[in-house]
Amino acid sequence: MQFYKYEATQNDFILTLNQTFEPQQVQKLCDVHQGIGADGIINIDQLRIITIYNKDGSKAAMCGNGLRCVSHLLYDLTAQSNHKVQVLEKEIYLSYLKKDYAQLSMQSPCFIKKKNKDFPGYFIDVGNLHFVQFIDHIDSFFFDEKLKNFSKENHCNIEVIQQIDKENIKMRVYEYGVQETQSCGSGALACFYLLYQFQLCKNNLKIYVPGGILEVFVNNEGYFLKGPVHFLYKGEIDNE
Repeated sequence: MQFYKYEATQNDFILTLNQTFEPQQVQKLCDVHQGIGADGIINIDQLRIITIYNKDGSKAAMCGNGLRCVSHLLYDLTAQSNHKVQVLEKEIYLSYLKKDYAQLSMQSPCFIKKKNKDFPGYFIDVGNLHFVQFIDHIDSFFFDEKLKNFSKENHCNIEVIQQIDKENIKMRVYEYGVQETQSCGSGALACFYLLYQFQLCKNNLKIYVPGGILEVFVNNEGYFLKGPVHFLYKGEIDNE
């Protein structure tokens, strides 16, 4: 099986063409000791239908950074900058803006629940489910077992954010089906949507994650996520 390895703000992915995977295959390929090592696998079929696999083998409904990696790969394969892809039944528009910089656009996220009774935070749906919490000291924050179990029980990513001002925030994420990662593109969209609805930010926001900086903005055409993405290498591996 041929594969391509990309990273976007240190969220790393194995990209494949016209492949299908069983959960145990995904787990092995994403394990750095048994396979390639990655936060997940993303497959692109001939109709530009995208299948996203979490590190644990489960399927995901959205992956902002992974789709920006797809944008880079499609540009590398076709020399075309703009592509429309489908994730489940949602259309996502991808743009390769300049060298090692890619963007996706989508329609508005939405609230699922305003608050949770057990934890102070908000559920946001951006295709996959996120739970966003405001905190004061993000660098020393610890994702404890209660929050990890909360993520598992609700099938949601958990983002914690510390607001710097109306144009900048810090964010960390614990991803369902993965673990704490260096970045999360769909999580960045969820956090921006929440802040924008509460009028706590302008219509564009820089989000500082451990892996780098993401930019999110909104206009009449939808919600946009952009940031750096890099091709690492390609290779072949036995997929048995």
